[in-house]
Amino acid sequence: MISVVMPMKEPGQFYERAIESILTNFPEAEIIVVGPTSAGQSPEVRADIISGRVLFFQEPEKNLYSAVNLAVSKASSNYVAWLNVDDEMAPISNQAIAGILDGKDDIHAFNVEFINQRGDATSEIVCYRSGRYGARLMDTWYCYVNSMIFRKSILQALPFDDTYRICADRKFLFDLAKLAPTVRKHSETLVRYRRHEGSLTFNSQSRFVRRSNSRAINRELRAIYRGQLKAPASFYTFIIAATRYLRNLAEPALFFMVKR
Repeated sequence: MISVVMPMKEPGQFYERAIESILTNFPEAEIIVVGPTSAGQSPEVRADIISGRVLFFQEPEKNLYSAVNLAVSKASSNYVAWLNVDDEMAPISNQAIAGILDGKDDIHAFNVEFINQRGDATSEIVCYRSGRYGARLMDTWYCYVNSMIFRKSILQALPFDDTYRICADRKFLFDLAKLAPTVRKHSETLVRYRRHEGSLTFNSQSRFVRRSNSRAINRELRAIYRGQLKAPASFYTFIIAATRYLRNLAEPALFFMVKR
């Protein structure tokens, strides 16, 4: 039905939970893990490769976005989802599955639920609406590429820019508006984001303090906004880019590390 791509540097303590969540809620899904050689040789991943639960591809040279692009190129399904190795897939209704299978829409957008290390729900983020894809889906920092299931051809037409280390999803959403794909909004949760000390979703305090790369990160963000100001998909995306650029200049560490 769908391919689920999982980029990772190493399996980490939540890897098995991530895999089990896919197999439980999407038993027909194809799971594609991409990472360095060391990840593929770890006992957990190696066991899943041998058992056929996952397909593993090596991508040691670049970064997260390069790994996602490689995984998408290897996917055999028409629709692709992205799950981080420390998060979980949530069950969705048969109605939502039928909506994906009918193949009418380019993107299926779902809500996001945040969980703690035990897996207990802590909060939920509701993403935007159905229809023609304009700037509205980008009107919030709380719309995650991980909460969407994409038609594979969309991700092939607009791969993630792997020259960015951490902000390419922002650039992707801006550029995506120019393609104007159709989006079906679902009122259900697709991905459960885990808050923990190794994640930016841990809490705003840790995100604000852990900002050793904030200058480099914000240079990348400002470059994205400048590019969007030169060639906006719409007047609305121009306003969004201008606002974020100015706020980034005024409070770069706080804006990125808390709003992200």
